[in-house]
Amino acid sequence: MSEANKRTVLTLNKVVWNTGDVSRIDEFIHQDFVADYRPQGRLRQGIDAAREMVRGAHETFEDFHEEMHDVVAEGDRVVAHFTVSGRQVGEWGVLPSIAPNQSRDYEVAEGFLGAVLAARSAHH
Repeated sequence: MSEANKRTVLTLNKVVWNTGDVSRIDEFIHQDFVADYRPQGRLRQGIDAAREMVRGAHETFEDFHEEMHDVVAEGDRVVAHFTVSGRQVGEWGVLPSIAPNQSRDYEVAEGFLGAVLAARSAHH
């Protein structure tokens, strides 16, 4: 199961997050999906919230891209180390828009994203 879950996360990254195409998101994200970014962001729950996150990322960051560095799976848990890049052109949570000639680097020291993957996704 670990390797199947790892493949699911990598495929989700490739076909949804890096393309912005949310039409297949329900193949990967369970209706009980939870993303908790409080206090910097808000609590998001459900498939529609996951779609909103992907759309928002692509609207806010031109050339949005997630580069996977390492993915570790054990049992039903998957942990991914990745870098998000793109030019910020809009507001993102508590981060205001920036001028076109400016840039901003962010570093997240620690974060948690709780996501429940759809059981059927292990068969893709």
